[in-house]
Amino acid sequence: MGNQLGMRRQRRGYFVGTLLMLVSVTIGCGDDGPKVSDANKLFIEASKLIGEGQQEAAFEKLNESIADEPLLWSYRERAKLLLEMGKDDAAMKDVDAALQLSPADPDLLWLKGEIAKPAAQRFQGKFKTPPSNNR
Repeated sequence: MGNQLGMRRQRRGYFVGTLLMLVSVTIGCGDDGPKVSDANKLFIEASKLIGEGQQEAAFEKLNESIADEPLLWSYRERAKLLLEMGKDDAAMKDVDAALQLSPADPDLLWLKGEIAKPAAQRFQGKFKTPPSNNR
């Protein structure tokens, strides 16, 4: 239970960073600036839901996001939710799909390594948080 709570807190921090990055792309861009895709909007909605503790609703938004456009972020976050649900095989499939989009992503490689461990040994010690948290 402690691992799950720690993972949720870590994920909230990660979501905030990712959310700020996505939102910053659109702020002050005017009519001629880059547009946020529907898949990104769905990811942002899912991020907010996760921050509010609404995992099931977030899971559905991530499914919609991936159906609209396979995004690295959506796959990664859905994998984390699947992992919390005890669906390790499905989580690994999402990580592998995300790695097809970005084979060298350090957070994905970290997550894949953690999923490969027995559940009781995941997210411990120096592997408690993804590499992006250490930057």
